[in-house]
Amino acid sequence: GEATEGDSPLVSRAISGLAWSWRTSLLILGAVSLIVGLAVMDRSPIGAAVDDAMYLILAKSLAAGQGYRSLNLPGQPLNTHFPPGYPAALAVLWRLAPAFPGNLTVFRLFNVACLAVAAVGTARFVESRGVGRGWALGVGGLTAISVPLLVLGNLLRSEPFFPALLLFTLTALARF
Repeated sequence: GEATEGDSPLVSRAISGLAWSWRTSLLILGAVSLIVGLAVMDRSPIGAAVDDAMYLILAKSLAAGQGYRSLNLPGQPLNTHFPPGYPAALAVLWRLAPAFPGNLTVFRLFNVACLAVAAVGTARFVESRGVGRGWALGVGGLTAISVPLLVLGNLLRSEPFFPALLLFTLTALARF
């Protein structure tokens, strides 16, 4: 690893003592994030937060080829309230693991993976803005243990998916 200009002297000394590259550090951050996410993953009921049940209904509708519909309502109207990205991702997983409610574990694992991607994406984005790599890894680590993200991720909400997608998009756009 190499210290960068934005690192504090303490962080610089710590990083210079490590033989890890930036990519290795990001991989370690991702692995730690996965471990944290798996440690808090439970079998909470779906529907307690309302949105999580709607995401599942929309994912099922997409996976079954019925379009973006609220299957739980009379007439199965098209849904206009929820953004389609997260239900579409769940629909792909639903096709791979169609047995409900067993596929809920797959969906929760997807959210844990999104949390890890968000933590790594945070570190990459912070570093791309000129902040030192040590600080960037620290902010990414804080993202990995963010209680709100961990709780929302366990409820099958889109919150872990959105920052994972957003941070990698912002980092890519910042290079232009």
